[in-house]
Amino acid sequence: YITTDGYIDQNGGKKGFCFGKTKFKDIIKEHHTLSMEEQKKVFLDKLSNYQGSQETNDDITLVGFKV
Repeated sequence: YITTDGYIDQNGGKKGFCFGKTKFKDIIKEHHTLSMEEQKKVFLDKLSNYQGSQETNDDITLVGFKV
């Protein structure tokens, strides 16, 4: 995975804190066996749910590839 800081720095959750590296890494650990299309859906859903009604505060770029 290659990402900008936009995914990790997106505010949300109950306290409005940033998503964070730990949650990002946990998504990869939990879902790395899924197809890339399914992983894309997971990343989009997790961020959307976390973000809630918060506006996007930065550009978000995430690239995943399988070797």
